[in-house]
Amino acid sequence: MKLAVVLVAVLTLEARAHAGSCGDSSDGGSSDSSSDSSSDSSGGSSSDSTPSCVEVSDVHGRQVCGRFGAWSLPALAPILTLETGVSVRRVSLGRYGFGGEVDHGTEGTYQYRVVGENLGSADAHLITGDLRILGGRRVYAGAEFDLGGVAADESDMTMSTTGGGDRPAEMSARVQMSFLYGAVVGVRLPLHNLRISAELFAGGRTLQLAVDSAVGACATTDHAYASRAAIEPRVRVEAWVSPWFTLGAFAGTDLLASETRAFGAFLSGHTRAFDGSR
Repeated sequence: MKLAVVLVAVLTLEARAHAGSCGDSSDGGSSDSSSDSSSDSSGGSSSDSTPSCVEVSDVHGRQVCGRFGAWSLPALAPILTLETGVSVRRVSLGRYGFGGEVDHGTEGTYQYRVVGENLGSADAHLITGDLRILGGRRVYAGAEFDLGGVAADESDMTMSTTGGGDRPAEMSARVQMSFLYGAVVGVRLPLHNLRISAELFAGGRTLQLAVDSAVGACATTDHAYASRAAIEPRVRVEAWVSPWFTLGAFAGTDLLASETRAFGAFLSGHTRAFDGSR
Protein backbone atom coordinates (compact mmCIF):
# COMPACT_ATOMS: atom_id res chain seq x y z
CA MET A 1 0.00 0.00 0.00
CA LYS A 2 2.75 2.43 0.93
CA LEU A 3 4.66 1.50 -2.21
CA ALA A 4 1.64 2.35 -4.35
CA VAL A 5 1.30 5.78 -2.71
CA VAL A 6 4.97 6.55 -3.42
CA LEU A 7 4.64 5.53 -7.07
CA VAL A 8 1.57 7.75 -7.52
CA ALA A 9 3.41 10.73 -6.00
CA VAL A 10 6.44 10.25 -8.31
CA LEU A 11 4.27 9.98 -11.41
CA THR A 12 2.36 13.14 -10.44
CA LEU A 13 5.60 15.19 -10.03
CA GLU A 14 6.94 13.94 -13.35
CA ALA A 15 3.75 14.92 -15.12
CA ARG A 16 3.90 18.44 -13.70
CA ALA A 17 7.54 18.79 -14.78
CA HIS A 18 6.66 17.81 -18.35
CA ALA A 19 3.74 20.21 -18.42
CA GLY A 20 5.98 23.12 -17.28
CA SER A 21 8.67 22.41 -19.87
CA CYS A 22 6.06 22.43 -22.68
CA GLY A 23 4.89 25.96 -21.83
CA ASP A 24 2.05 25.13 -19.41
CA SER A 25 0.30 28.29 -18.23
CA SER A 26 0.91 27.40 -14.62
CA ASP A 27 3.01 29.66 -12.45
CA GLY A 28 5.81 27.19 -12.27
CA GLY A 29 5.95 26.79 -16.04
CA SER A 30 5.82 30.51 -16.64
CA SER A 31 8.62 31.12 -14.22
CA ASP A 32 10.74 28.39 -15.74
CA SER A 33 10.03 29.63 -19.25
CA SER A 34 10.95 33.20 -18.31
CA SER A 35 14.10 32.05 -16.64
CA ASP A 36 15.06 29.91 -19.63
CA SER A 37 14.29 32.75 -22.03
CA SER A 38 16.45 35.15 -20.05
CA SER A 39 19.22 32.61 -19.91
CA ASP A 40 19.00 31.95 -23.65
CA SER A 41 19.00 35.67 -24.41
CA SER A 42 22.10 36.38 -22.40
CA GLY A 43 23.81 33.27 -23.65
CA GLY A 44 23.00 34.08 -27.27
CA SER A 45 24.27 37.63 -26.88
CA SER A 46 27.47 36.38 -25.36
CA SER A 47 28.09 33.86 -28.13
CA ASP A 48 27.24 36.27 -30.97
CA SER A 49 29.42 39.18 -29.74
CA THR A 50 33.16 39.34 -29.09
CA PRO A 51 34.00 37.31 -25.99
CA SER A 52 34.83 39.46 -23.01
CA CYS A 53 38.19 37.78 -22.64
CA VAL A 54 39.37 39.37 -25.91
CA GLU A 55 40.70 42.90 -25.46
CA VAL A 56 39.14 45.38 -27.85
CA SER A 57 40.02 48.82 -26.45
CA ASP A 58 43.07 51.10 -26.61
CA VAL A 59 42.78 51.51 -22.85
CA HIS A 60 45.78 49.96 -21.14
CA GLY A 61 44.96 46.38 -20.23
CA ARG A 62 42.31 46.00 -22.94
CA GLN A 63 44.43 46.31 -26.09
CA VAL A 64 44.23 43.59 -28.75
CA CYS A 65 47.83 42.63 -29.50
CA GLY A 66 48.52 46.19 -30.60
CA ARG A 67 51.89 47.06 -32.14
CA PHE A 68 54.12 48.76 -29.59
CA GLY A 69 53.72 52.53 -29.85
CA ALA A 70 50.39 52.39 -31.70
CA TRP A 71 48.78 54.07 -28.68
CA SER A 72 50.91 57.24 -29.04
CA LEU A 73 48.96 58.51 -32.06
CA PRO A 74 46.87 56.87 -34.79
CA ALA A 75 48.89 54.89 -37.30
CA LEU A 76 47.98 57.35 -40.06
CA ALA A 77 49.37 60.35 -38.15
CA PRO A 78 52.50 61.83 -39.79
CA ILE A 79 55.89 61.06 -38.28
CA LEU A 80 57.14 64.49 -37.22
CA THR A 81 60.07 65.63 -35.09
CA LEU A 82 60.37 68.99 -33.34
CA GLU A 83 63.89 69.87 -32.20
CA THR A 84 65.32 72.58 -30.01
CA GLY A 85 68.99 72.99 -29.20
CA VAL A 86 72.04 75.19 -29.05
CA SER A 87 74.99 75.40 -31.41
CA VAL A 88 78.32 77.17 -31.75
CA ARG A 89 79.91 78.13 -35.07
CA ARG A 90 83.25 79.70 -35.78
CA VAL A 91 83.13 82.07 -38.74
CA SER A 92 85.47 84.55 -40.35
CA LEU A 93 84.14 88.11 -40.26
CA GLY A 94 86.40 88.89 -43.21
CA ARG A 95 83.88 87.25 -45.53
CA TYR A 96 81.13 89.79 -44.74
CA GLY A 97 80.61 93.36 -45.91
CA PHE A 98 78.05 95.84 -44.57
CA GLY A 99 76.70 99.08 -45.95
CA GLY A 100 74.06 101.63 -45.03
CA GLU A 101 73.12 105.22 -44.45
CA VAL A 102 72.92 107.23 -41.25
CA ASP A 103 70.45 110.10 -41.04
CA HIS A 104 71.20 112.83 -38.52
CA GLY A 105 68.32 115.05 -39.53
CA THR A 106 69.37 118.68 -39.71
CA GLU A 107 72.96 117.61 -39.11
CA GLY A 108 73.01 115.82 -42.43
CA THR A 109 73.12 112.27 -43.80
CA TYR A 110 76.09 110.14 -44.70
CA GLN A 111 76.66 106.66 -46.08
CA TYR A 112 79.06 104.10 -44.70
CA ARG A 113 80.66 100.85 -45.79
CA VAL A 114 82.14 98.32 -43.36
CA VAL A 115 84.01 95.27 -44.64
CA GLY A 116 85.26 92.33 -42.66
CA GLU A 117 88.83 93.59 -42.55
CA ASN A 118 87.64 96.66 -40.65
CA LEU A 119 86.35 94.36 -37.91
CA GLY A 120 89.63 92.53 -37.41
CA SER A 121 91.06 89.34 -38.84
CA ALA A 122 90.21 87.01 -35.96
CA ASP A 123 87.28 84.63 -36.20
CA ALA A 124 84.08 85.23 -34.28
CA HIS A 125 81.85 82.64 -32.64
CA LEU A 126 78.13 82.53 -33.31
CA ILE A 127 76.16 81.14 -30.37
CA THR A 128 72.60 80.38 -31.40
CA GLY A 129 69.41 78.73 -30.26
CA ASP A 130 68.18 76.28 -32.89
CA LEU A 131 64.69 75.24 -33.95
CA ARG A 132 63.93 72.50 -36.48
CA ILE A 133 60.86 70.65 -37.70
CA LEU A 134 61.42 67.42 -39.59
CA GLY A 135 59.26 64.77 -41.23
CA GLY A 136 60.10 61.15 -42.02
CA ARG A 137 61.55 58.07 -40.34
CA ARG A 138 64.68 56.76 -42.10
CA VAL A 139 64.84 59.45 -44.77
CA TYR A 140 63.79 62.85 -43.46
CA ALA A 141 63.53 66.47 -44.52
CA GLY A 142 62.48 69.73 -42.94
CA ALA A 143 63.29 73.33 -42.09
CA GLU A 144 65.70 74.95 -39.65
CA PHE A 145 66.02 78.39 -38.10
CA ASP A 146 68.78 79.53 -35.72
CA LEU A 147 69.00 82.84 -33.88
CA GLY A 148 71.70 84.10 -31.53
CA GLY A 149 74.52 86.46 -30.73
CA VAL A 150 78.16 86.92 -31.69
CA ALA A 151 81.04 86.38 -29.29
CA ALA A 152 84.56 87.63 -29.98
CA ASP A 153 87.22 89.89 -28.62
CA GLU A 154 85.72 93.38 -28.66
CA SER A 155 88.71 94.69 -30.60
CA ASP A 156 87.93 92.14 -33.33
CA MET A 157 84.26 93.09 -33.51
CA THR A 158 84.27 96.89 -33.48
CA MET A 159 85.72 99.75 -35.46
CA SER A 160 85.72 103.50 -35.11
CA THR A 161 86.05 106.16 -37.78
CA THR A 162 85.50 109.85 -38.27
CA GLY A 163 83.66 111.18 -41.29
CA GLY A 164 84.48 114.40 -43.12
CA GLY A 165 82.36 117.50 -43.57
CA ASP A 166 81.71 120.65 -41.60
CA ARG A 167 80.85 118.61 -38.51
CA PRO A 168 82.69 115.27 -38.62
CA ALA A 169 80.71 112.18 -37.59
CA GLU A 170 82.10 109.67 -35.17
CA MET A 171 81.01 106.12 -35.94
CA SER A 172 81.57 102.81 -34.22
CA ALA A 173 80.29 99.44 -35.48
CA ARG A 174 79.95 96.02 -33.87
CA VAL A 175 78.64 92.68 -35.08
CA GLN A 176 75.60 92.02 -32.98
CA MET A 177 73.39 89.10 -34.08
CA SER A 178 73.38 86.00 -36.27
CA PHE A 179 70.58 84.30 -38.21
CA LEU A 180 70.72 80.91 -39.94
CA TYR A 181 67.82 79.64 -42.04
CA GLY A 182 67.27 76.94 -44.63
CA ALA A 183 66.23 73.38 -45.44
CA VAL A 184 67.56 70.04 -44.21
CA VAL A 185 67.55 66.57 -45.78
CA GLY A 186 69.14 63.47 -44.30
CA VAL A 187 69.09 59.75 -43.64
CA ARG A 188 69.07 57.91 -40.29
CA LEU A 189 70.58 54.57 -39.34
CA PRO A 190 69.14 52.93 -36.18
CA LEU A 191 71.65 51.17 -33.96
CA HIS A 192 70.09 49.60 -30.86
CA ASN A 193 68.99 52.59 -28.74
CA LEU A 194 70.99 55.05 -30.88
CA ARG A 195 70.42 56.71 -34.23
CA ILE A 196 73.26 57.91 -36.44
CA SER A 197 72.36 60.44 -39.13
CA ALA A 198 74.06 62.08 -42.08
CA GLU A 199 72.38 65.24 -43.32
CA LEU A 200 72.86 68.28 -45.51
CA PHE A 201 71.75 71.79 -44.60
CA ALA A 202 71.35 74.36 -47.40
CA GLY A 203 70.34 77.94 -46.76
CA GLY A 204 71.79 81.27 -45.72
CA ARG A 205 73.53 82.99 -42.83
CA THR A 206 72.96 86.66 -42.00
CA LEU A 207 74.92 88.83 -39.58
CA GLN A 208 73.58 92.05 -38.12
CA LEU A 209 75.86 95.06 -37.64
CA ALA A 210 74.93 97.81 -35.18
CA VAL A 211 76.33 101.23 -36.13
CA ASP A 212 76.45 103.97 -33.51
CA SER A 213 76.94 107.40 -35.02
CA ALA A 214 77.29 110.81 -33.39
CA VAL A 215 77.49 114.29 -34.90
CA GLY A 216 78.00 116.78 -32.13
CA ALA A 217 75.24 116.13 -29.58
CA CYS A 218 73.10 114.17 -32.05
CA ALA A 219 73.54 110.39 -31.67
CA THR A 220 71.72 107.60 -33.47
CA THR A 221 72.03 103.89 -34.18
CA ASP A 222 71.62 102.19 -37.52
CA HIS A 223 71.58 98.50 -38.39
CA ALA A 224 73.07 96.85 -41.45
CA TYR A 225 72.91 93.26 -42.62
CA ALA A 226 75.22 91.03 -44.62
CA SER A 227 74.27 87.57 -45.89
CA ARG A 228 76.08 84.60 -47.37
CA ALA A 229 74.92 81.22 -48.63
CA ALA A 230 75.67 78.20 -46.44
CA ILE A 231 75.91 74.52 -47.38
CA GLU A 232 76.65 72.50 -44.27
CA PRO A 233 77.02 68.70 -44.20
CA ARG A 234 76.64 67.27 -40.69
CA VAL A 235 76.95 64.05 -38.73
CA ARG A 236 74.50 63.53 -35.85
CA VAL A 237 74.20 60.99 -33.05
CA GLU A 238 71.14 60.75 -30.82
CA ALA A 239 69.80 58.36 -28.17
CA TRP A 240 66.25 57.54 -27.13
CA VAL A 241 65.71 58.71 -23.55
CA SER A 242 61.97 57.87 -23.66
CA PRO A 243 59.54 56.67 -26.35
CA TRP A 244 58.93 60.29 -27.37
CA PHE A 245 62.27 62.06 -26.82
CA THR A 246 65.84 61.78 -28.08
CA LEU A 247 68.94 63.62 -26.93
CA GLY A 248 71.90 64.12 -29.25
CA ALA A 249 74.79 66.12 -30.67
CA PHE A 250 76.11 67.05 -34.11
CA ALA A 251 79.19 68.37 -35.89
CA GLY A 252 79.54 69.94 -39.32
CA THR A 253 81.37 72.34 -41.59
CA ASP A 254 80.42 74.87 -44.28
CA LEU A 255 81.49 73.81 -47.77
CA LEU A 256 81.45 77.48 -48.89
CA ALA A 257 83.65 78.65 -45.99
CA SER A 258 86.13 75.94 -45.10
CA GLU A 259 87.20 77.67 -41.87
CA THR A 260 83.65 77.43 -40.47
CA ARG A 261 83.07 74.70 -37.90
CA ALA A 262 79.76 73.88 -36.25
CA PHE A 263 79.01 71.94 -33.07
CA GLY A 264 75.74 71.58 -31.18
CA ALA A 265 73.43 69.62 -28.91
CA PHE A 266 69.69 69.14 -29.21
CA LEU A 267 66.55 67.63 -27.67
CA SER A 268 63.94 66.17 -30.02
CA GLY A 269 60.26 65.45 -29.44
CA HIS A 270 58.45 62.91 -31.65
CA THR A 271 54.77 62.60 -32.53
CA ARG A 272 55.03 58.79 -32.70
CA ALA A 273 56.66 56.60 -30.07
CA PHE A 274 60.08 55.57 -31.39
CA ASP A 275 58.94 57.09 -34.69
CA GLY A 276 56.74 54.02 -35.17
CA SER A 277 59.78 51.77 -35.71
CA ARG A 278 59.12 49.36 -32.82
